[in-house]
Amino acid sequence: MALLYNNKSVLENLHSSLTFTLLVRPDLNFLAQFSSDEFTQLRHMIISAILSTDMALHFDFVKSLKERGKLTMATKDEVSLMASSIIKAADISNVVCLCLIHFIFI
Repeated sequence: MALLYNNKSVLENLHSSLTFTLLVRPDLNFLAQFSSDEFTQLRHMIISAILSTDMALHFDFVKSLKERGKLTMATKDEVSLMASSIIKAADISNVVCLCLIHFIFI
């Protein structure tokens, strides 16, 4: 996989690829009703959100988020950044929950 994805966000790229492999299956393809432009925008936002979970890029992501300040959700870029932030928070909170369970019960 590292060779396939050039050692960059290997698992995240795999997850993005698998997501769209599933989403274009005829029995799961709710995206077929989207226009080509809408599909491209949604695909970009989903891939960006998944790639944002790469912890190797965590501090760069946080820095860029802080530099932006408050998100107004007025642009597609800000909506995409918010989606990435939500997925990233969910990804990180999973580890935090597991650590808490470990320290409480073990």
